[in-house]
Amino acid sequence: ALLNEKIKGKNKMDYKGKSEQMIEYIKKLRACIKWLLEREDANLAEIGKLNGLIDAADKHHAEIVSQLECKIQESVAMKEELQKQYASLGESLKKVEAEQMECLRSYGDEKEARIAAESSRNELSEELNRVKLEQKRLNDQIKMLQDTNKRLQEYNTSLQQYNCNLQADATKNAETIDKLQKEKNTMVETMNGLKDHSNSVKLQLEMAKSSQSEALKQKNNLLSEVEALRGELHQVRDDRDHKSAEINSLLSDLGVYKELTGKSSSELENVMIRCDALEETCSNQTEKIKTLQIQLASANEKLKRSNLTTMETMSEYESQKRMLEDLQLRLTEAEQKIVDGEKLRKKLHNTILVMIYSPKDSY
Repeated sequence: ALLNEKIKGKNKMDYKGKSEQMIEYIKKLRACIKWLLEREDANLAEIGKLNGLIDAADKHHAEIVSQLECKIQESVAMKEELQKQYASLGESLKKVEAEQMECLRSYGDEKEARIAAESSRNELSEELNRVKLEQKRLNDQIKMLQDTNKRLQEYNTSLQQYNCNLQADATKNAETIDKLQKEKNTMVETMNGLKDHSNSVKLQLEMAKSSQSEALKQKNNLLSEVEALRGELHQVRDDRDHKSAEINSLLSDLGVYKELTGKSSSELENVMIRCDALEETCSNQTEKIKTLQIQLASANEKLKRSNLTTMETMSEYESQKRMLEDLQLRLTEAEQKIVDGEKLRKKLHNTILVMIYSPKDSY
């Protein structure tokens, strides 16, 4: 269609219109050429594929032909082999027919022998049934004996294990009894020591009581002495106060006397000497008061020490008494454990004897 198409213009001199039509025509022509080239490439590829298929078909055909030729040769060989086998089978058939006739003759003999064998077989079957019954009875007896033997072995094993356990328990109990006996001996020795210590503590307590009575006497004496010292101290204080009041009155009188009478210096000196004597007496009484206070403090300290010693002695005696009671309680518990262990040992011994002699009686 493109080849037959003609370029038309408005007139002969219309080159521009012709050139535009020519450009469109060239574009279409290029598109057609491109499509033809692509179509040619596709056809070439298709031709290549077809040639490959043809070559593969030729190869496959050649292989099939070669396989058919091999099969034909094998069929020919098999045919010859079958013909040979047919001939040999014919000969074998003749031999088999002869043997069959011989077998028919021997069948009659075998039938008679079979009848005799069946009769003997019946007899043997009856004998076999009797033997089976006897065997079953013997097997039941053997099984019963085996069960009895197994139970006896288990019973013997349990007895041995129980005997071992009893022996182990007896050994443990013997060790416990020995240990308790040792503890008892230790406690007895401790009790003897504590009794000696208790006796010594009692002696100390008696001595403490005697010393306490002496301390009480000393305390009473000290209390009476303290009361006397307190009374004397009170009296000395009263005397001191009285002397001080007297000195003050004398001093006041001396001042008044100086102011009013204006007497001589000798009388004044006498009055001063008297005042000095009174002051010295007051100082002596003050020192005596201090001495009495010191004695009172020492007496109170002695009284406190005596009370503390008495309390310490009583507390030590109480602690020793509690310890002695605790040890006596422990000794009683240990003796009870020993008695219980001895009873348990005798019981286990009797049980062992019973377990040893009872199987013999049962057998």
